[in-house]
Amino acid sequence: MGLDRRSAECWDWDLVHDRYHNEVDRLDLVMWVGDRLCGLALTTLSGEAATVRFLEGSPRQDCPLTGYRALVALEATQNYAQLNGKREIRVQPVVPRLEDLYRGIFGFKLATPRGQDAYYRLEIP
Repeated sequence: MGLDRRSAECWDWDLVHDRYHNEVDRLDLVMWVGDRLCGLALTTLSGEAATVRFLEGSPRQDCPLTGYRALVALEATQNYAQLNGKREIRVQPVVPRLEDLYRGIFGFKLATPRGQDAYYRLEIP
């Protein structure tokens, strides 16, 4: 199974671990409320950017972080990026159903570099 989010209902976290466990410049984010796991995210650093590679939340309707997980992950990623001298946040892969969230609410722009996969990008101070 590949890591293509567009064809999966949820991330294969064992595969994610296998792919990124040796990445020294990464942020592993686990979101808990009490004893309840509410979200997981993984961010990597490269060049001038911190890239949110994976973000997943609890599918339960009564999850206390529903509607907040992306915000928590992006805030943590921005802090991590700034601490490491990065100038932008990226979200990759692009998931079309989340376009309103990233572009409309958070102000990201869609980048489509030639010969590379598209990503959302946001410059940070």
